Amino acid sequence: MGKFKEALTKLKKSLEEVQPEIDKIYGGFESTLKSLTNSGLHFSGGYETAYMYIVEKLKKNNETFANNTSKTLKDVLDPNLAKFIQEIQGARQTALKHRNDYDRLRKELSTVLKENEAVKTQIAELKKSLDKKKKKLLQTKNYKAKVANYEKTLGELEIAVGEWDSMLRKPPDVLSLKFLENSKLSVATTLQDIQDAAGMQVDAEIKEAETNVTNNFKKFRARNVKNQLEFVKKWVAEADEMENESGEGT
Repeated sequence: MGKFKEALTKLKKSLEEVQPEIDKIYGGFESTLKSLTNSGLHFSGGYETAYMYIVEKLKKNNETFANNTSKTLKDVLDPNLAKFIQEIQGARQTALKHRNDYDRLRKELSTVLKENEAVKTQIAELKKSLDKKKKKLLQTKNYKAKVANYEKTLGELEIAVGEWDSMLRKPPDVLSLKFLENSKLSVATTLQDIQDAAGMQVDAEIKEAETNVTNNFKKFRARNVKNQLEFVKKWVAEADEMENESGEGT
């Protein structure tokens, strides 16, 4: 196997690995954020249910919620309310787990970035090597018409991989999700805290992350290199012959 074919084969393998890796990670972002939204809604909805239950319970005792805001959950606790609290805590833990999954995926992008940088280097080296062979290849019967396609394919790959690089260097932001971190229930939680939490919506942070991930993923998919990869595969098959024609065969 000549050096040029070896380099092309290496590029083919890299492209076959990197593109699916990015696709898998961003697909993971999308599904994780969807799960995070669902568990976040369950979490905030649980507070609303608990609040309404307490309002009705106090009303049955001829009391108003407004006059009991300083009381704690311990003062009004019963089996039904205990169940609501358990569900809220479960939804919170599930949401935090999804948040941790999201942050793990962010870290995986740094590994793919290094792999993508290697692909950029491979393309640059192949372009340089092709430039050296170009003059002689243009004088051959079999390859003079193919040189333009070789250059076009490497140019398109260079642009696509460069855009992947930009995307990978700006991964989705870390999610702090303070609305979850600061909402730890206990028997000491006041009814005022319950009322405040009942009016809470799923944090806008999640929605912003969903938008960023979706936009990035669209850009990545728009730069699919399936056609270029297929061309590289065919190029690999004729690489040794091409190199011999250029007078640089090994």
